[in-house]
Amino acid sequence: MPATIFLAGAIVLQIIAAALAFRLVRVTGRLSAWVLISIALVLMAVRRIIPFVRALAGDGSISVDPINEFIGLVLSGFMAAGIAMIGPIFAKIFQAEKELKESERRFRSYFELPLIGVAIASEDKRWVTVNDRLCEMLGFSGQELSSMSMGELTFLEDAARESAMDRDMSEGNAEGYSLDKRFIRKDGTAIWTSQAVRCVRGPEGAVNYFVVILQDITERKSAEDGLRHSVGEKEALLRELYHRTKNNMQMICSLLHLESSQCKDPKLTEEFQVIENRIASMSLVHEMLYSSRDLSKIDLCDYIGDLSRLLLQSYEAASPKVAVDLDLEHLRVALDTAIPVGLILNELITNSLKYAFPDGRKGHIRIRGASAGGNRVELQVADDGIGVATGFDFHGSPGLGLQTIFALAEQIEGEVRFASGSGVDCRITFGNALAAERI
Repeated sequence: MPATIFLAGAIVLQIIAAALAFRLVRVTGRLSAWVLISIALVLMAVRRIIPFVRALAGDGSISVDPINEFIGLVLSGFMAAGIAMIGPIFAKIFQAEKELKESERRFRSYFELPLIGVAIASEDKRWVTVNDRLCEMLGFSGQELSSMSMGELTFLEDAARESAMDRDMSEGNAEGYSLDKRFIRKDGTAIWTSQAVRCVRGPEGAVNYFVVILQDITERKSAEDGLRHSVGEKEALLRELYHRTKNNMQMICSLLHLESSQCKDPKLTEEFQVIENRIASMSLVHEMLYSSRDLSKIDLCDYIGDLSRLLLQSYEAASPKVAVDLDLEHLRVALDTAIPVGLILNELITNSLKYAFPDGRKGHIRIRGASAGGNRVELQVADDGIGVATGFDFHGSPGLGLQTIFALAEQIEGEVRFASGSGVDCRITFGNALAAERI
Protein backbone atom coordinates (compact mmCIF):
# COMPACT_ATOMS: atom_id res chain seq x y z
CA MET A 1 0.00 0.00 0.00
CA PRO A 2 2.71 2.65 0.82
CA ALA A 3 4.41 1.87 -2.49
CA THR A 4 1.17 2.64 -4.34
CA ILE A 5 0.78 5.95 -2.54
CA PHE A 6 4.42 6.89 -3.30
CA LEU A 7 3.92 5.98 -6.97
CA ALA A 8 0.69 8.01 -7.27
CA GLY A 9 2.28 11.02 -5.54
CA ALA A 10 5.31 10.90 -7.85
CA ILE A 11 3.01 10.81 -10.90
CA VAL A 12 1.05 13.84 -9.67
CA LEU A 13 4.21 15.84 -8.88
CA GLN A 14 5.73 15.04 -12.28
CA ILE A 15 2.57 16.25 -14.04
CA ILE A 16 2.61 19.45 -11.92
CA ALA A 17 6.29 19.96 -12.79
CA ALA A 18 5.48 19.48 -16.49
CA ALA A 19 2.69 22.08 -16.26
CA LEU A 20 5.01 24.55 -14.50
CA ALA A 21 7.70 24.00 -17.12
CA PHE A 22 5.21 24.57 -19.92
CA ARG A 23 4.08 27.79 -18.19
CA LEU A 24 7.65 29.10 -18.43
CA VAL A 25 7.33 29.05 -22.22
CA ARG A 26 4.99 32.07 -21.96
CA VAL A 27 7.06 33.76 -19.25
CA THR A 28 10.46 33.49 -20.95
CA GLY A 29 9.44 33.33 -24.60
CA ARG A 30 11.80 30.35 -25.13
CA LEU A 31 9.57 27.75 -26.76
CA SER A 32 11.86 24.84 -27.63
CA ALA A 33 13.73 24.46 -24.34
CA TRP A 34 10.79 24.47 -21.94
CA VAL A 35 8.52 22.44 -24.26
CA LEU A 36 11.15 19.68 -24.39
CA ILE A 37 11.46 19.73 -20.59
CA SER A 38 7.67 19.57 -20.27
CA ILE A 39 7.47 16.60 -22.67
CA ALA A 40 10.25 14.81 -20.77
CA LEU A 41 8.41 15.26 -17.47
CA VAL A 42 5.13 14.07 -19.01
CA LEU A 43 6.84 10.94 -20.39
CA MET A 44 8.31 10.23 -16.97
CA ALA A 45 4.84 10.45 -15.50
CA VAL A 46 3.38 8.23 -18.27
CA ARG A 47 6.12 5.64 -17.64
CA ARG A 48 4.91 5.35 -14.08
CA ILE A 49 1.23 5.51 -14.94
CA ILE A 50 1.43 2.39 -17.18
CA PRO A 51 2.25 -0.15 -14.39
CA PHE A 52 -0.19 1.65 -12.11
CA VAL A 53 -3.05 1.24 -14.64
CA ARG A 54 -2.13 -2.43 -15.34
CA ALA A 55 -2.26 -3.20 -11.66
CA LEU A 56 -5.66 -1.62 -11.29
CA ALA A 57 -6.93 -3.59 -14.31
CA GLY A 58 -5.60 -6.90 -12.85
CA ASP A 59 -5.66 -8.09 -9.28
CA GLY A 60 -4.81 -4.65 -7.90
CA SER A 61 -1.34 -5.58 -6.72
CA ILE A 62 1.72 -3.62 -7.89
CA SER A 63 5.14 -5.19 -7.82
CA VAL A 64 7.28 -2.16 -6.94
CA ASP A 65 9.96 -1.37 -4.39
CA PRO A 66 8.58 1.02 -1.73
CA ILE A 67 12.01 2.54 -1.06
CA ASN A 68 12.59 3.13 -4.76
CA GLU A 69 9.15 4.72 -5.16
CA PHE A 70 9.73 6.93 -2.09
CA ILE A 71 12.96 8.17 -3.64
CA GLY A 72 11.09 8.81 -6.90
CA LEU A 73 8.44 10.74 -4.98
CA VAL A 74 11.09 12.93 -3.30
CA LEU A 75 12.86 13.57 -6.62
CA SER A 76 9.57 14.49 -8.27
CA GLY A 77 8.84 16.89 -5.43
CA PHE A 78 12.24 18.50 -5.79
CA MET A 79 11.69 18.88 -9.56
CA ALA A 80 8.27 20.49 -9.10
CA ALA A 81 9.54 22.82 -6.33
CA GLY A 82 12.67 23.74 -8.30
CA ILE A 83 10.73 24.61 -11.43
CA ALA A 84 8.23 26.61 -9.34
CA MET A 85 11.03 28.59 -7.70
CA ILE A 86 13.02 29.34 -10.84
CA GLY A 87 9.91 30.63 -12.60
CA PRO A 88 9.99 34.12 -10.97
CA ILE A 89 13.76 34.29 -11.51
CA PHE A 90 13.36 33.61 -15.22
CA ALA A 91 10.49 36.12 -15.34
CA LYS A 92 12.75 38.83 -13.90
CA ILE A 93 15.55 37.90 -16.30
CA PHE A 94 13.15 37.98 -19.24
CA GLN A 95 11.78 41.40 -18.14
CA ALA A 96 15.30 42.76 -17.71
CA GLU A 97 16.18 41.56 -21.22
CA LYS A 98 13.09 43.29 -22.62
CA GLU A 99 14.00 46.54 -20.85
CA LEU A 100 17.60 46.26 -22.06
CA LYS A 101 16.44 45.76 -25.64
CA GLU A 102 14.10 48.74 -25.34
CA SER A 103 16.91 50.84 -23.89
CA GLU A 104 19.21 49.78 -26.73
CA ARG A 105 16.49 50.59 -29.25
CA ARG A 106 16.01 54.06 -27.76
CA PHE A 107 19.76 54.66 -27.64
CA ARG A 108 20.10 53.56 -31.24
CA SER A 109 17.29 55.90 -32.28
CA TYR A 110 19.02 58.78 -30.49
CA PHE A 111 22.35 57.74 -31.94
CA GLU A 112 21.00 57.92 -35.47
CA LEU A 113 19.33 61.32 -35.10
CA PRO A 114 19.99 63.20 -38.35
CA LEU A 115 20.44 66.66 -36.79
CA ILE A 116 23.17 66.05 -34.20
CA GLY A 117 26.45 64.19 -34.14
CA VAL A 118 26.70 61.42 -31.53
CA ALA A 119 29.77 59.40 -30.66
CA ILE A 120 31.15 56.97 -28.11
CA ALA A 121 34.73 57.80 -27.14
CA SER A 122 37.16 55.70 -25.12
CA GLU A 123 38.61 56.79 -21.81
CA ASP A 124 41.56 58.34 -23.68
CA LYS A 125 39.11 60.26 -25.95
CA ARG A 126 39.56 58.18 -29.09
CA TRP A 127 36.58 57.78 -31.40
CA VAL A 128 34.98 54.34 -30.93
CA THR A 129 31.55 54.63 -32.55
CA VAL A 130 30.18 57.59 -34.49
CA ASN A 131 26.89 58.25 -36.26
CA ASP A 132 26.46 59.39 -39.84
CA ARG A 133 25.74 62.99 -38.90
CA LEU A 134 29.06 63.35 -37.06
CA CYS A 135 30.89 61.90 -40.06
CA GLU A 136 29.11 64.41 -42.27
CA MET A 137 30.03 67.30 -39.94
CA LEU A 138 33.74 66.43 -39.81
CA GLY A 139 34.07 65.11 -43.37
CA PHE A 140 35.64 61.78 -42.30
CA SER A 141 34.26 58.28 -42.62
CA GLY A 142 33.55 56.24 -39.52
CA GLN A 143 36.52 53.99 -40.28
CA GLU A 144 38.85 56.98 -40.59
CA LEU A 145 37.66 58.43 -37.31
CA SER A 146 38.10 55.12 -35.48
CA SER A 147 41.87 55.47 -35.94
CA MET A 148 41.93 59.05 -34.61
CA SER A 149 41.48 60.81 -31.28
CA MET A 150 39.29 63.83 -30.56
CA GLY A 151 42.36 65.84 -29.66
CA GLU A 152 43.84 65.42 -33.13
CA LEU A 153 40.91 67.34 -34.62
CA THR A 154 40.59 70.01 -31.91
CA PHE A 155 41.90 73.57 -32.28
CA LEU A 156 44.86 74.21 -29.99
CA GLU A 157 43.12 77.28 -28.50
CA ASP A 158 40.23 75.06 -27.35
CA ALA A 159 42.25 71.99 -26.33
CA ALA A 160 43.51 73.46 -23.04
CA ARG A 161 40.00 74.23 -21.77
CA GLU A 162 38.74 70.78 -22.72
CA SER A 163 41.72 69.02 -21.14
CA ALA A 164 41.00 70.72 -17.81
CA MET A 165 37.35 69.58 -17.96
CA ASP A 166 38.37 66.01 -18.87
CA ARG A 167 40.75 65.99 -15.92
CA ASP A 168 37.94 67.00 -13.57
CA MET A 169 35.84 64.08 -14.80
CA SER A 170 38.71 61.61 -14.51
CA GLU A 171 39.30 62.72 -10.92
CA GLY A 172 35.62 62.30 -10.09
CA ASN A 173 34.92 66.02 -9.66
CA ALA A 174 32.37 66.15 -12.48
CA GLU A 175 30.15 63.82 -14.48
CA GLY A 176 30.01 65.90 -17.65
CA TYR A 177 30.50 69.28 -19.25
CA SER A 178 29.53 71.34 -22.27
CA LEU A 179 31.46 73.93 -24.24
CA ASP A 180 31.65 75.58 -27.62
CA LYS A 181 34.74 74.42 -29.48
CA ARG A 182 36.19 74.14 -32.97
CA PHE A 183 37.08 71.00 -34.89
CA ILE A 184 39.28 70.75 -37.97
CA ARG A 185 37.42 69.14 -40.86
CA LYS A 186 39.04 66.78 -43.33
CA ASP A 187 39.31 69.60 -45.89
CA GLY A 188 41.18 71.76 -43.36
CA THR A 189 38.33 74.18 -42.65
CA ALA A 190 37.06 74.91 -39.15
CA ILE A 191 33.65 73.97 -37.82
CA TRP A 192 32.20 75.43 -34.62
CA THR A 193 30.32 72.91 -32.48
CA SER A 194 28.41 72.94 -29.25
CA GLN A 195 29.82 69.88 -27.49
CA ALA A 196 28.25 68.02 -24.57
CA VAL A 197 30.24 65.22 -22.93
CA ARG A 198 29.04 62.71 -20.33
CA CYS A 199 31.19 60.02 -18.75
CA VAL A 200 30.03 56.48 -17.99
CA ARG A 201 31.83 54.91 -15.03
CA GLY A 202 32.50 51.31 -14.08
CA PRO A 203 31.72 49.69 -10.71
CA GLU A 204 34.93 51.04 -9.19
CA GLY A 205 34.26 54.61 -10.34
CA ALA A 206 36.80 54.72 -13.16
CA VAL A 207 35.72 56.18 -16.51
CA ASN A 208 34.77 53.42 -18.96
CA TYR A 209 33.84 55.60 -21.92
CA PHE A 210 32.39 58.97 -22.90
CA VAL A 211 29.16 59.82 -24.67
CA VAL A 212 29.76 62.86 -26.91
CA ILE A 213 27.04 64.96 -28.55
CA LEU A 214 27.97 67.58 -31.15
CA GLN A 215 25.83 70.23 -32.80
CA ASP A 216 27.04 72.36 -35.69
CA ILE A 217 26.83 76.03 -34.62
CA THR A 218 29.08 77.50 -37.32
CA GLU A 219 26.28 79.62 -38.77
CA ARG A 220 25.31 80.90 -35.33
CA LYS A 221 28.91 81.86 -34.55
CA SER A 222 29.20 83.60 -37.89
CA ALA A 223 26.00 85.53 -37.18
CA GLU A 224 27.30 86.47 -33.70
CA ASP A 225 30.56 87.73 -35.19
CA GLY A 226 28.63 89.77 -37.75
CA LEU A 227 26.37 91.18 -35.06
CA ARG A 228 29.36 91.99 -32.84
CA HIS A 229 31.04 93.77 -35.76
CA SER A 230 27.84 95.67 -36.52
CA VAL A 231 27.45 96.70 -32.88
CA GLY A 232 31.09 97.80 -32.82
CA GLU A 233 30.51 99.98 -35.87
CA LYS A 234 27.39 101.53 -34.31
CA GLU A 235 29.26 102.19 -31.07
CA ALA A 236 32.00 103.93 -33.03
CA LEU A 237 29.40 106.04 -34.85
CA LEU A 238 27.67 106.95 -31.57
CA ARG A 239 30.96 107.93 -29.96
CA GLU A 240 31.78 110.08 -32.96
CA LEU A 241 28.32 111.64 -32.76
CA TYR A 242 28.71 112.42 -29.04
CA HIS A 243 32.21 113.77 -29.64
CA ARG A 244 31.09 116.05 -32.46
CA THR A 245 28.03 117.22 -30.52
CA LYS A 246 30.24 118.08 -27.55
CA ASN A 247 32.70 119.92 -29.81
CA ASN A 248 29.89 121.86 -31.50
CA MET A 249 28.45 122.87 -28.14
CA GLN A 250 31.85 123.96 -26.92
CA MET A 251 32.28 125.97 -30.11
CA ILE A 252 28.95 127.69 -29.41
CA CYS A 253 30.07 128.43 -25.85
CA SER A 254 33.32 129.87 -27.16
CA LEU A 255 31.45 132.11 -29.59
CA LEU A 256 29.10 133.26 -26.83
CA HIS A 257 32.04 133.96 -24.54
CA LEU A 258 33.79 135.90 -27.30
CA GLU A 259 30.64 137.91 -27.94
CA SER A 260 30.08 138.58 -24.24
CA SER A 261 33.66 139.84 -23.86
CA GLN A 262 32.86 142.56 -26.39
CA CYS A 263 29.64 143.52 -24.62
CA LYS A 264 29.65 146.62 -22.38
CA ASP A 265 26.29 145.92 -20.72
CA PRO A 266 26.84 143.92 -17.45
CA LYS A 267 23.28 142.59 -17.49
CA LEU A 268 23.70 141.28 -21.03
CA THR A 269 27.09 139.81 -20.14
CA GLU A 270 25.42 137.94 -17.28
CA GLU A 271 22.78 136.55 -19.62
CA PHE A 272 25.49 135.33 -21.95
CA GLN A 273 27.09 133.55 -18.98
CA VAL A 274 23.79 131.86 -18.07
CA ILE A 275 23.35 130.61 -21.64
CA GLU A 276 26.95 129.36 -21.74
CA ASN A 277 26.40 127.37 -18.55
CA ARG A 278 23.21 125.82 -19.91
CA ILE A 279 24.97 124.70 -23.06
CA ALA A 280 27.95 123.48 -21.02
CA SER A 281 25.66 121.34 -18.85
CA MET A 282 24.36 119.58 -22.01
CA SER A 283 27.85 119.32 -23.49
CA LEU A 284 29.05 117.62 -20.31
CA VAL A 285 26.51 114.81 -20.80
CA HIS A 286 27.83 114.09 -24.30
CA GLU A 287 31.40 114.25 -23.08
CA MET A 288 30.68 111.65 -20.37
CA LEU A 289 28.84 109.38 -22.83
CA TYR A 290 31.75 109.64 -25.28
CA SER A 291 34.25 108.49 -22.65
CA SER A 292 31.94 105.87 -21.09
CA ARG A 293 31.82 102.18 -21.94
CA ASP A 294 28.03 102.39 -21.86
CA LEU A 295 26.79 104.62 -24.66
CA SER A 296 23.19 104.96 -23.48
CA LYS A 297 23.46 106.02 -19.82
CA ILE A 298 25.67 107.93 -17.41
CA ASP A 299 26.36 107.88 -13.68
CA LEU A 300 24.29 110.67 -12.15
CA CYS A 301 26.69 111.02 -9.20
CA ASP A 302 29.71 111.66 -11.45
CA TYR A 303 27.72 113.99 -13.69
CA ILE A 304 26.41 116.17 -10.85
CA GLY A 305 29.88 116.33 -9.33
CA ASP A 306 31.42 117.57 -12.59
CA LEU A 307 28.54 120.00 -13.23
CA SER A 308 28.74 121.55 -9.76
CA ARG A 309 32.51 122.07 -10.11
CA LEU A 310 32.01 123.69 -13.50
CA LEU A 311 29.42 126.14 -12.08
CA LEU A 312 31.56 126.94 -9.03
CA GLN A 313 34.41 127.90 -11.33
CA SER A 314 32.07 129.98 -13.44
CA TYR A 315 30.78 132.00 -10.45
CA GLU A 316 33.95 131.94 -8.36
CA ALA A 317 34.30 135.71 -8.50
CA ALA A 318 30.70 136.31 -7.37
CA SER A 319 30.61 133.65 -4.63
CA PRO A 320 34.17 132.82 -3.58
CA LYS A 321 33.21 131.47 -0.13
CA VAL A 322 30.49 129.05 -1.19
CA ALA A 323 31.11 125.31 -1.01
CA VAL A 324 29.09 122.49 -2.52
CA ASP A 325 28.45 119.39 -0.39
CA LEU A 326 27.51 116.25 -2.33
CA ASP A 327 25.61 113.24 -0.96
CA LEU A 328 24.79 111.14 -4.00
CA GLU A 329 24.08 107.52 -4.78
CA HIS A 330 25.56 106.03 -7.94
CA LEU A 331 22.43 106.00 -10.08
CA ARG A 332 22.50 105.52 -13.84
CA VAL A 333 20.18 107.55 -16.07
CA ALA A 334 19.61 107.68 -19.82
CA LEU A 335 20.65 110.50 -22.12
CA ASP A 336 17.12 111.90 -22.50
CA THR A 337 16.81 112.05 -18.71
CA ALA A 338 20.31 113.30 -17.92
CA ILE A 339 20.07 116.45 -20.09
CA PRO A 340 16.83 117.81 -18.51
CA VAL A 341 18.13 116.92 -15.04
CA GLY A 342 21.40 118.71 -15.81
CA LEU A 343 19.57 121.83 -16.99
CA ILE A 344 17.37 121.82 -13.85
CA LEU A 345 20.43 121.52 -11.60
CA ASN A 346 22.17 124.22 -13.60
CA GLU A 347 19.29 126.65 -12.85
CA LEU A 348 19.07 125.72 -9.15
CA ILE A 349 22.82 125.91 -8.47
CA THR A 350 23.14 129.11 -10.52
CA ASN A 351 20.30 130.77 -8.58
CA SER A 352 21.94 129.85 -5.27
CA LEU A 353 25.36 131.12 -6.37
CA LYS A 354 23.92 134.36 -7.77
CA TYR A 355 21.29 135.30 -5.16
CA ALA A 356 21.64 133.26 -1.93
CA PHE A 357 24.97 134.67 -0.76
CA PRO A 358 25.17 138.43 -1.43
CA ASP A 359 28.15 140.55 -0.50
CA GLY A 360 30.54 137.58 -0.48
CA ARG A 361 28.75 135.73 2.31
CA LYS A 362 30.04 132.30 3.30
CA GLY A 363 27.68 129.36 2.80
CA HIS A 364 26.95 125.86 1.57
CA ILE A 365 24.92 124.32 -1.20
CA ARG A 366 23.94 120.74 -0.43
CA ILE A 367 23.03 118.36 -3.26
CA ARG A 368 21.57 114.99 -2.38
CA GLY A 369 20.50 112.24 -4.78
CA ALA A 370 18.98 108.89 -3.94
CA SER A 371 16.54 106.26 -5.18
CA ALA A 372 13.00 107.04 -4.04
CA GLY A 373 11.62 103.54 -4.73
CA GLY A 374 9.29 102.48 -7.48
CA ASN A 375 11.90 103.25 -10.17
CA ARG A 376 11.99 106.90 -9.19
CA VAL A 377 14.84 109.20 -8.17
CA GLU A 378 14.80 112.13 -5.77
CA LEU A 379 17.24 115.03 -6.02
CA GLN A 380 17.52 117.78 -3.42
CA VAL A 381 19.33 121.10 -3.86
CA ALA A 382 19.34 123.22 -0.70
CA ASP A 383 21.34 126.25 0.37
CA ASP A 384 21.71 128.05 3.70
CA GLY A 385 21.57 131.51 2.12
CA ILE A 386 19.22 134.43 2.71
CA GLY A 387 16.17 132.65 1.27
CA VAL A 388 13.26 134.41 -0.44
CA ALA A 389 10.54 136.76 0.67
CA THR A 390 7.68 135.32 2.70
CA GLY A 391 4.84 134.16 0.46
CA PHE A 392 7.00 133.97 -2.65
CA ASP A 393 5.25 131.90 -5.36
CA PHE A 394 7.88 129.71 -6.99
CA HIS A 395 5.49 128.18 -9.50
CA GLY A 396 3.95 131.48 -10.54
CA SER A 397 7.20 133.39 -10.78
CA PRO A 398 7.75 135.10 -14.15
CA GLY A 399 11.47 134.38 -13.99
CA LEU A 400 12.78 132.32 -16.92
CA GLY A 401 14.94 130.14 -14.66
CA LEU A 402 12.03 128.89 -12.51
CA GLN A 403 9.78 128.45 -15.55
CA THR A 404 12.55 126.39 -17.14
CA ILE A 405 12.78 124.17 -14.05
CA PHE A 406 9.05 123.34 -14.03
CA ALA A 407 8.92 122.83 -17.82
CA LEU A 408 11.89 120.47 -17.81
CA ALA A 409 10.46 118.55 -14.84
CA GLU A 410 7.33 117.81 -16.88
CA GLN A 411 9.47 116.33 -19.65
CA ILE A 412 10.84 113.68 -17.28
CA GLU A 413 7.50 113.13 -15.49
CA GLY A 414 8.94 114.88 -12.46
CA GLU A 415 7.51 116.68 -9.47
CA VAL A 416 9.11 119.85 -8.06
CA ARG A 417 8.64 121.05 -4.48
CA PHE A 418 10.15 124.26 -3.05
CA ALA A 419 10.49 125.24 0.58
CA SER A 420 11.99 128.40 2.05
CA GLY A 421 13.20 129.16 5.52
CA SER A 422 16.84 129.57 6.29
CA GLY A 423 17.66 129.33 2.60
CA VAL A 424 15.87 127.62 -0.28
CA ASP A 425 15.23 123.87 -0.44
CA CYS A 426 14.14 122.30 -3.74
CA ARG A 427 13.28 118.61 -4.19
CA ILE A 428 12.72 117.03 -7.59
CA THR A 429 11.33 113.50 -7.95
CA PHE A 430 11.35 111.93 -11.41
CA GLY A 431 11.03 108.54 -13.09
CA ASN A 432 14.14 106.65 -14.05
CA ALA A 433 13.73 105.64 -17.69
CA LEU A 434 16.14 102.73 -17.18
CA ALA A 435 13.65 100.75 -15.09
CA ALA A 436 12.86 98.83 -18.27
CA GLU A 437 16.18 98.49 -20.08
CA ARG A 438 16.01 100.43 -23.31
CA ILE A 439 18.26 100.10 -26.30
